[in-house]
Amino acid sequence: MKQLAIPGLDEKYLVYQTSVKVMGLIKMPIDGNPNKTMGLIAHPNKIADFCVSKNGQYLFTCGGADLSVKMWAIDVQPIENAIAFGQQDDNIDQASTASAELSSGLPAIAHIAAIRT
Repeated sequence: MKQLAIPGLDEKYLVYQTSVKVMGLIKMPIDGNPNKTMGLIAHPNKIADFCVSKNGQYLFTCGGADLSVKMWAIDVQPIENAIAFGQQDDNIDQASTASAELSSGLPAIAHIAAIRT
């Protein structure tokens, strides 16, 4: 993992790689919010290494067996959009839970056990 500071933004991000194929971004601080992360398949096999340009606008990845170097433009706006959309979704969920509790008199257990995708 490497910290990414984008000029002009106060927010900080982490660039990460998995053991095979995937590169991604996580908005700091890490708090378990799934909307604050995204990943993509960068190479068909292992990623040997990666680095970020000095201005924080580009990510360079080196493939292992595929012998390629790829240049990726970094755009954090999709993460910001997912965070905003997730907050709207949470507000809707909270309102529907409160409504269910009022109408039935019982806690909305199904809401607590819901799995988000």
